[in-house]
Amino acid sequence: MRIRKRILFYLTIFGPGMVVMFADTDAGSVITAAQSGAVYGYKLLLAQFLLIPVLYIVQELTVRLGILTGKGHGELIKEHYGGFWAIVSVATMVLTCIGPLATIKNGLHRQL
Repeated sequence: MRIRKRILFYLTIFGPGMVVMFADTDAGSVITAAQSGAVYGYKLLLAQFLLIPVLYIVQELTVRLGILTGKGHGELIKEHYGGFWAIVSVATMVLTCIGPLATIKNGLHRQL
């Protein structure tokens, strides 16, 4: 019983991070990562190590804000900074989601 409680405790801590990690492993991101790895090799490894703490902090702050306020990222931006900045934030997120898809299509087009 004690081991089960410990496992559940760790799952509650690591659960949200695991969900985010699994959500980022869609086909588009895997193919884009494979293509960039084939082109650049280990040249981008240092950049990855520098980005890991930044990404961790941003995700941690977003989760804490969501838990504390019960609101999402865009809703909080709209509430505190106005609709214009909420649209700018959402538009940049949409562009970062479309970017890998465009690179995949371009990469697959070259292979065909």
